Amino acid sequence: MVVGGFILYTLFLALHMGAYAGGADSSGYLNQARLLSAGQVHTPQRTIESATSGDFSSFLFVPHGFRPTEAGTMTPIYPIGLPLMLAAAAKVVGWEAAPHFTMAVCALLGLVLTALLASEIGLPWDWAWCGAFTLGVSPLYTFMSLQLMSDVPATAAATAALICAWRSRHHPGWAVAAGVMTAAAVLIRPSNVLLGLPVLICLGRNWRCWVWCALGGLPGAVAQLLYNSHAYGKGLESGYGDIFAIFSWRYVPATLTHYGNWLWITATPVSLAFLALPWAGRRAPRLAWALGVWVLSVSGLYVGYKHTADAWWALRFLLPVFPAAVAGGLYVVHRWWERRQQISPGSDLLGRRLAAGATLFLVLHGVVWRNHLGAVHIGVYEGRYAAASRWLRDQLPPDAVLAAMQCSGALHYDTDFTVVRYDTITSGQFAQIVQLCRAAHRPIYAVLWPSDFLDFQAASSGSGNWIEVAKIETVSVRIPPDTPSLSIDANSHRLPATAK
Repeated sequence: MVVGGFILYTLFLALHMGAYAGGADSSGYLNQARLLSAGQVHTPQRTIESATSGDFSSFLFVPHGFRPTEAGTMTPIYPIGLPLMLAAAAKVVGWEAAPHFTMAVCALLGLVLTALLASEIGLPWDWAWCGAFTLGVSPLYTFMSLQLMSDVPATAAATAALICAWRSRHHPGWAVAAGVMTAAAVLIRPSNVLLGLPVLICLGRNWRCWVWCALGGLPGAVAQLLYNSHAYGKGLESGYGDIFAIFSWRYVPATLTHYGNWLWITATPVSLAFLALPWAGRRAPRLAWALGVWVLSVSGLYVGYKHTADAWWALRFLLPVFPAAVAGGLYVVHRWWERRQQISPGSDLLGRRLAAGATLFLVLHGVVWRNHLGAVHIGVYEGRYAAASRWLRDQLPPDAVLAAMQCSGALHYDTDFTVVRYDTITSGQFAQIVQLCRAAHRPIYAVLWPSDFLDFQAASSGSGNWIEVAKIETVSVRIPPDTPSLSIDANSHRLPATAK
């Protein structure tokens, strides 16, 4: 049954995967991976020579996912963990398949590691896999597995670190592995530095394990410091800049309300039982307390984060602790069941039937909410970026200039066009850019995601009403007024019916 469920989940991922270069994050990871594979940290900006003076914003030719550096170059802003994984995968399966392969493997590993974590805390294997599949059908886990984002890889790495640290009780080699996996989790997402305390709790008082764990994590820490120093000038500098500016006590009430509204849905109902861990865990293994510290530290950090309450999927920042919450919640339920059996013994068959029924309920709950929230469609949504890039490569001249915002990172990755960030300049400056392009005999087009329309309308107000010449699903391609007509295949931008 477990093998069958695992195969079905693998097929589900294969059918719905859409890990493309899309918005700022997904395109940023791929752009960074390509640079790292070439041994580069900085890359030249693609510019219009006559528009490189100090009159314009330094971000004018800098797509989403990058920040400008000196001498007309730019550097990615993201942590290096996921880009390194993508670069490694590309060596095996090629760049086109690498993001899909990486996300599918991480999503599957997340299920296996959740089951292992639940088993390590003392749950039977049927209970452990109940937790794994319950997590797998969670709308948030599904949503973040089907697109190129760091949340699921960070979840897998963090869960592996906890398992390795707990197993170090039996062999110090596991402490080395715990250090390696902790470093990997931090390289993927810096906030996973909070793993330090639960890992130390798992290691216990064995100072030799502490030393081995530190040695295991040392290469990753050195790599991060060296990269930051080369990319941003300081070892402790991040590409995000001053992140503390977006943490504040004033966000706490809204975030707590958001937690109450959505965690029982996104982290599955069984995670609610985790709240009873202090009561059920008085005789629990040290791992149970480590899981409690891990969940509370991450949820406590992001309770004051500006964007945690933006949408249901913004709870992705908490996703690395979901396996711990699910395993801990199941541990509480299992302890309750054991105590009930001691008070009023019943047949093992009844217990197995109840467990099967609970598993079915939890899986159906996840599937219903997953479908209701449209989590399974994110791959198709992300694929529209790639479809637009393909159409532009086929239809536009190679010297074209593209005015874009949401699509800017994807266009930089999938095409060789010069991209202008119209959202970084005034409407008057944008009109100047249009004139400079005409003087240089370089055609300019606007590539607009639906959310771009109002901002672009304001930016282009000084250059007339732009005319839509094509629409690739929801991506609009427009030209300035008084531009010669294009020779465009009327059907070239249409996608197969299954992708709509």
